[in-house]
Amino acid sequence: AGYEMLNKFVANGKVPFNDYSKIVEYEDSCHIIKLNGGDFDTLCDFDDGEYYETYTIKSDWKSKNQLFMKYVNWEETNDFLFNKDDGSIYFLGPTYQFSTKLNWIITYIDFNEQPLFPNYFGVAHLSNREVIPLIDWENKEININDASWLNDSTAILKAFIYNETQFDIVDEKYFYVMTINQ
Repeated sequence: AGYEMLNKFVANGKVPFNDYSKIVEYEDSCHIIKLNGGDFDTLCDFDDGEYYETYTIKSDWKSKNQLFMKYVNWEETNDFLFNKDDGSIYFLGPTYQFSTKLNWIITYIDFNEQPLFPNYFGVAHLSNREVIPLIDWENKEININDASWLNDSTAILKAFIYNETQFDIVDEKYFYVMTINQ
């Protein structure tokens, strides 16, 4: 009952959607991205009939120096952040939430929803120029299956204990309140 009660106060942040046409050009199936220093990076769609991957740019997140993008291939779909200074990529995974002021990211993989990947939980700080990972955790028994922000420094996480050998949820009574000291 505690998680559901706290869930009423969820206040996740949303990435602003801005035009990216001034820094991205298209040639054939490639996105040619002009980096801040004048260099270029290229992400190309590919399909040979057996394997494919595609990239979609969702937004130029100017205040965080990132392009907000989507990647799809034959077995997965992930959003990611592309740093406009150096072209580095931070994968958000299939499930993620931004804090209210967009300074933090929680990302997680729920094994029951994404059985090709292990249970995963990550937290990263979004500065004005880069993504700084703080927690990068895989665990076979504890599975995060919901996460939301209450404000810019407090999140609630719903978890369960999973028995990997029996492919069964053992206990789904756990929730955590996580506070980040800033």
